[in-house]
Amino acid sequence: MTEISVIILTYNRKHLLPRSIESVLKQSFSNFELLLIDNGSNDGSSEICDQYAQTDKRVRAVHTGGGNIGYGRNVGLDEARGNYITFVDDDDYCEHDMLEFLYNLAVGHQADISICGSTYFFETTQTFAPKYIFDKLLLLDKEQGVFELLERKRYNNATPTKLFSKKLFDEIRFKVSGKFDDIAMTYKIFEKATKTVAYGIPKYSFAKHGNNNSGFIQSNQWMNEQLNEYIIAIEERNAYLKQRLPGLENYLRYSKWSYYLSMCDKFDAFNMNESRSVYDFMMKELENNLDEFSSYVQYHTERDMDLLKKLGGKL
Repeated sequence: MTEISVIILTYNRKHLLPRSIESVLKQSFSNFELLLIDNGSNDGSSEICDQYAQTDKRVRAVHTGGGNIGYGRNVGLDEARGNYITFVDDDDYCEHDMLEFLYNLAVGHQADISICGSTYFFETTQTFAPKYIFDKLLLLDKEQGVFELLERKRYNNATPTKLFSKKLFDEIRFKVSGKFDDIAMTYKIFEKATKTVAYGIPKYSFAKHGNNNSGFIQSNQWMNEQLNEYIIAIEERNAYLKQRLPGLENYLRYSKWSYYLSMCDKFDAFNMNESRSVYDFMMKELENNLDEFSSYVQYHTERDMDLLKKLGGKL
């Protein structure tokens, strides 16, 4: 019986894909399969997937006709035979003992989700920066696990760095439209998990370069369509979690306005005038809910307070 299914979804990443694949094949943990889901590549990535599948029995290559990230990941889930699922992005790579580390955490603590720390690797400068590194073992129940996901201090919505019990996907799948597959899906997985264990030792590296799938976020090149999709995803998330985890209702409201604060600051800093109507909407929402937002002192971050002061004259 296969213990872990590693899913790498790829689309036109022939220059970085082999590094990602090799980092999985060199794992100290041996009982895994690697699913290479080629999502309609036309740059030679398809051939790379086939070559690895032909030379290593642990590898299976699956070719789709193309679709968004969520569609490709769903194909991987349907193909997976392991008891656990983990995702590795085609431009990232993992340390040689990541699978062993995550598996021992999950099994040792009888957890549905296990999480490791990570770093950012900047391709242009060949340098690293810490991301979600903490020297503490966290054992979290359902509500605590979701809260940490929303707070984004120790881990975030990205599916890599996490090992999931396959049963969590029995009734849910990624969205097959839009760009924000993680924010529209990950909270649902965490809400189904009875226990989550997290230990922020870095075992995964996120590659940062100009062609990241989320590059428009990092470069602050948001457009109206993307912003509206993100706002809708937040509203859907809050409604979903409010019904199932009512103890998080206040923080759900706070986190939405915190996001609005951050985005309005980016609008001003980067002159994102093409999305002015969305900016006006967010500023109006902040103005109408300023007293309630300010009252959640238990959630205040230094950044939020600084942004409140910075934007205060416009509210």
